[in-house]
Amino acid sequence: MNAQRLRRATVGMLLLLGGLGDGECVAQGTPPGPGTTLSLSEIDARLSKVDQKIAQHAASLDEPQPSSWWSATDAMTISSVVLLFGVLVIILAYFAIQKGQPPEAILRMFGTIVIIVSAVFLVVAGYNDKQIAPVMGLLGTIVGYLLGKEPRPPAEPPTPK
Repeated sequence: MNAQRLRRATVGMLLLLGGLGDGECVAQGTPPGPGTTLSLSEIDARLSKVDQKIAQHAASLDEPQPSSWWSATDAMTISSVVLLFGVLVIILAYFAIQKGQPPEAILRMFGTIVIIVSAVFLVVAGYNDKQIAPVMGLLGTIVGYLLGKEPRPPAEPPTPK
């Protein structure tokens, strides 16, 4: 009961201060002048017009929206493609291992590939930004470590003085 009174009083004040809508009063086209008092029936009539406008807007929001260009099937397909691409690149990294590349280079290449594929998969799979943010921070930290780590040169024996 109190909420309805508060709503009616708020809408009534808005009507008194200049109307609602596209620069005109909903009920009569012009706002009342300063010092003009409205009767309770006039306020109720204006409020009913406002209620009708609200109902029209609510009905327009309930109408079905056009279908999205991104569906669950599309997300699954693209996620599968991203994972297959990751497997293909890992197979290529395996062949680099077989050719005798240095272990640090292989770790950088393999780790970076796995992290990039994981990040792209999470984005494509449809997780929102609040779910992905901590994982992206962790993946970025790992990549920063892998790419920022300098290989140590072989230790030279100390020379006697």
